[in-house]
Order: sequence, then structure tokens, then C-alpha cells
Amino acid sequence: MSTISWYGLKVAPQTELKVQRIFHQREFPALAPVELVRRVRERQGKPKMTHKREKPVFPGYVFLGLHSPAQVIAEREFVNEREGRPIIFGLLGLTRERPSILSPSDVVFLMTISDQLAAKSPLNILQVGDKVKFRDGHSLEGQAGPVVKIRGRERARVNVMLAMLGGMRVVETTIENLVAA
Repeated sequence: MSTISWYGLKVAPQTELKVQRIFHQREFPALAPVELVRRVRERQGKPKMTHKREKPVFPGYVFLGLHSPAQVIAEREFVNEREGRPIIFGLLGLTRERPSILSPSDVVFLMTISDQLAAKSPLNILQVGDKVKFRDGHSLEGQAGPVVKIRGRERARVNVMLAMLGGMRVVETTIENLVAA
């Protein structure tokens, strides 16, 4: 089996995480590094509001690891057909049919920045059913269970099912208190 090469995909605005999730569901390595951005909004006569959201480090790009340029082109066509509209516009490279392979130093940079941002950010992509555990220092430290509900404007409140007190209990917490189990 050949080794994996990394390619850059040009995607529609604000679809980076969606495209990454599609590739992860298809069990392909994909990177769309994001950072958690906090913005304080002050309005006259009203309390300050803090908004949190994930902002792509490379807006409009997803990086995908596959075995051949032909496989990259086939996956681009699959995703666009699945979505019913083009969300992957193009490939980084010399021509439309021959995408460029990222250099090893570029791949190391992408993986390093992704790891550093993931360490800072709570859980980048949290979905119902994901198994999580409470961070060190929390009163429920080490307790683990599946996510049963995510709510809040920026997905800030999470309900986790835990086995405790002789039964199953749902505990609500903030996303900052959790890590992937």
C-alpha cells in the first residue's frame, strides 16, 4: 500500500469543519485547524456579553491525506454530489486535474499547529454520542460518559450521562470542563 500524501482543498466559506467532518466519517485524515475566539460585546445600558466561536486558522481550506491525486479528485466529486452543491471548489496545485502534494515541512507545520490549538481549545468538534470525561480539578474529575445534549448559542452547555449514585444521571456542565475520553 502506498504512503499517504497531503493535499490542500479550497472549500466554500464557513464549511471547513463540515468538510473535515465528512472526511472523518469516511475515515480519511483531514485537518481544518480552528482556534477558539472570544469577543466581548458592550452595549450602552446593557451588561457585557462574551461570544465564543471557532474561527478557522486557514479560512476556506481543508487539508486531506490520501494515497493519490486521483483519489483526491474522486473524493471532491463525491462530497460535492452528496451535498447537492459544490462546497469543495478546487485543489491547491498546478492544474485542476493534478493537485500538488504538500511538502513534508508543510504537513509537520499543519499537524503542529492543529495539536497546539487543540490543546488550548476545549473540544473542537463535539457531537451527541461522543464519549467525554471531566477535566482534572473538577469535582467530577475522571468521570466519563456520553454526551446526550448540547445547547447554547456557541454550544457552551453540555449534558453528559454519568453512572453515579446508584443509577444513570444527566449532569449539565460547560464545554470547558470536558476533554475527549
